Amino acid sequence: MKYLSIDTSTRFSVVALCDEKRLIAGKSRPYEKGRTDAIDKLILSCLKKGKIRLDQVDCFGVGRGPGSFTGLRIGLSTIKGFSYAFNKPCLVFSSLDAIAFNADPLCNKKVCVVVDARRENVYSRFYEADSLNFRRTSKDLLIKSDEWKKRLVAKSMKDLYFLGDGLKLYQKDLKDRARDFKFFKEALWYPTPESLAKLTQQIARTEKPIDSFQVTPVYLYEKDCQVSPVLKC
Repeated sequence: MKYLSIDTSTRFSVVALCDEKRLIAGKSRPYEKGRTDAIDKLILSCLKKGKIRLDQVDCFGVGRGPGSFTGLRIGLSTIKGFSYAFNKPCLVFSSLDAIAFNADPLCNKKVCVVVDARRENVYSRFYEADSLNFRRTSKDLLIKSDEWKKRLVAKSMKDLYFLGDGLKLYQKDLKDRARDFKFFKEALWYPTPESLAKLTQQIARTEKPIDSFQVTPVYLYEKDCQVSPVLKC
């Protein structure tokens, strides 16, 4: 099986072409405002490197958010179009998971993804990793940053590892609050081809693909979206 997965929820557009065991080709580049064709160019580059035609992809994967409204719409419309045109199924995943899987594998570690949601809010999710599993221990959260930091300290989470672009705003404060907090390097604060491939492979083993008409975004700021979170386009 050949999988083509993308995530456009952050300031990076990311593509991973993989099979059940390995990453065949991957590309990542900063999102350029006004350049909606950039993701297509990354996809074509990966297909060329993998010597695979788009119609030979067996299943398409996409990060459904939370994250950039515009980015999500670009990514989901791209994958929905491919899926519909070639009559191939889709895998969907949390974009926070796509960041978290940069930390996999770890042995007996707790992981927190924190993404800047603006307006002094963050998107966040918690995980526990061991040598066999990478488990999600919370849902995708939209929460005020001050409340989020209070919860972290109140829970006395020792050896908690952080990643995500929210660290640009809150890393210093977190260091001041708890010495036991650990931080991944900035290159791992965003989805990568490697994390997309690992996440796609896990989802392919545990979940059934869906058709393109079932693919919807996750907008935690629902009231501010021009598109309903339950709309199936």
